Amino acid sequence: MQAIRKWASVGPLSAQSLVHVVQHPDAAGHLRHAQRKFISGNREFVEELRKAIDWEPSFKFTHVELADVYALKGMFQEAASEWARVEVLGGDTVTPEQLAAVHDTVGYKRSQELFIERQIASSKRKYRSPMNIALAYARLGNAEQVLTWLEEAYRQRAPGLSGLKVEPLFDFLRGNPRFQDLLRRMNFPD
Repeated sequence: MQAIRKWASVGPLSAQSLVHVVQHPDAAGHLRHAQRKFISGNREFVEELRKAIDWEPSFKFTHVELADVYALKGMFQEAASEWARVEVLGGDTVTPEQLAAVHDTVGYKRSQELFIERQIASSKRKYRSPMNIALAYARLGNAEQVLTWLEEAYRQRAPGLSGLKVEPLFDFLRGNPRFQDLLRRMNFPD
């Protein structure tokens, strides 16, 4: 926890501090707080994410964060472009340009649906975190599916649940009794 406080006190978000946060999963809440700052109008976060990508272009997590920030701002074409990079970095055998063309053709919503289908299908061969599927459904605004996959993530004690309370993609669920019950069971501090 001391490392998180130290990171939070450094001041403006930088590409190096972003990577420090990513390497310390408990600091995910601070990353999400920075994401909220961008959503509320601070564009500095996107610039810092781009610097982090320039510094380490193969680090998938940074592309995911940038895609989510774009989607939350309604910048779906930019979000789709970042998701194309995420899928290539995740091992898809197509180029980012081919994936971007698919995203442009079918749209952001359908590209998320295809991502979910691929995640579920590949989970039969190797572990896929239910959190990834829950997040994809959150991007689509599908509350029922998000809650179903969050319950599965809770059952599996999946990575990423520590950011549940502050994840902006779940904001639309904050008043939902099932979501509130899950937060209660997670026993987050106040």
